[in-house]
Amino acid sequence: MKVLIVLTSFFWSGMIFAISFIEAPLKFKAPLVTEKIALGIGQLVFHATNKVEWILSAIIVCFIFFLQPSLKSLLFFLIPILILSIQTVILYSVLDVRVKEILLGNTVEDSMFHLWYIILEILKLIALISSSIILIK
Repeated sequence: MKVLIVLTSFFWSGMIFAISFIEAPLKFKAPLVTEKIALGIGQLVFHATNKVEWILSAIIVCFIFFLQPSLKSLLFFLIPILILSIQTVILYSVLDVRVKEILLGNTVEDSMFHLWYIILEILKLIALISSSIILIK
């Protein structure tokens, strides 16, 4: 059971790394891809990824109930789920409005929401990897 939790966690971690830290920034550097096209694609990709993340978090929670791990490893697994909740409920809502405004051709003011999203992605990645390492030990 531990192996399944660790595998799911590492799969989730790989997804975060590949999409948030490789695909997302690179699409804005692709030749002939406008900012509007990149934002539209990004919005679709991040919403699809968000759904997969919820499925992976549910799988981990189900496995945890069967394994009954230590409180320490349980808390580390709850951190990425809490972060995912904040991203889903608060940040996606705000960032979606910003993307919609840009796609409509409107100017948006600078905000810290994108930076907060990146910080939370880093923390989620660290928590997933740390929780897996704790569980392995």
